[in-house]
Amino acid sequence: MLDESYPERFRMLCQEAGQRGWRRVIMLGDDLREGPYTLKACLAQAGVMVFVPGPRDRTWLRGLADGVRAGEVPNEASLARLAAMLADGMEHGVNGLVVTDPAVLALVRSCANGAPIFDVTEV
Repeated sequence: MLDESYPERFRMLCQEAGQRGWRRVIMLGDDLREGPYTLKACLAQAGVMVFVPGPRDRTWLRGLADGVRAGEVPNEASLARLAAMLADGMEHGVNGLVVTDPAVLALVRSCANGAPIFDVTEV
């Protein structure tokens, strides 16, 4: 049972992740925050393990997303790197991808290779 002090929108997202049967996810984009609460913490309390890319990959992905927002088209090597990162997570038991940034979502959709995507960009 989720702590009722979490914002309702976070509790609804966690409930949906549970309904999908997700127990391990990769979060791409910045963690959503509302007051002292984060989506990552809410998912963890709901029993969902949340993995995030390491610092170098986060910096790289943020730069790639900034480029997309500026109208740049990512090169093949960048898309291949992202696809490999996502495939590696799926091979290690990740059930899906939680995406919090619209630019990252566009990138992920282009190379997720069927990995389930949980779009929380409009939450």
